[in-house]
Amino acid sequence: MDTSRFKSWHAVLARYAHERENDLTQSSEFRLWMRFLDGIRGATPRQQLVAVNRFMNSRRYESDTRNWGVKDYWASPAEFLARAAGDCEDFVIAKYLSLTALGWNEDQLRFVAVKDLRTGMDHAILVAFHNGQALVLDNNSQSIKYAEELSYYRPIYSINSTSWWLHRAGFPA
Repeated sequence: MDTSRFKSWHAVLARYAHERENDLTQSSEFRLWMRFLDGIRGATPRQQLVAVNRFMNSRRYESDTRNWGVKDYWASPAEFLARAAGDCEDFVIAKYLSLTALGWNEDQLRFVAVKDLRTGMDHAILVAFHNGQALVLDNNSQSIKYAEELSYYRPIYSINSTSWWLHRAGFPA
């Protein structure tokens, strides 16, 4: 399905590509990220998921208003890592691009916008499909969860670089 209506998604992917093409990613934080990815390249897929989730979750949550001075901004991994803080979309984007850099197929990954039924707030998580399971990487948890465990999240839509999905029911995304 055409993903062109997701302007923030395409803007951050284009910014990330521009940063990489123009060697704008050579901050110490970005080099640390690259070394981290190189260090887990040979790990099992499950180990990669756990490591990426923990690595990115070591940054603090910060609203876009406080972090960027705007209501909504989707940061590239270089921007997110340079500030060592971001909101839920920033965590998801960094995890998504970490896994694609490790060789995960785009079809295995989904940026998922959800409604947190506990708080009534919108939230974003990453869903990775592995061995027939939908696994959730969430900045609110250091552990990887199975999507069906998260009854308090109601998925709204999912997106990757090639497609998007509107959810009328629950997981899998």
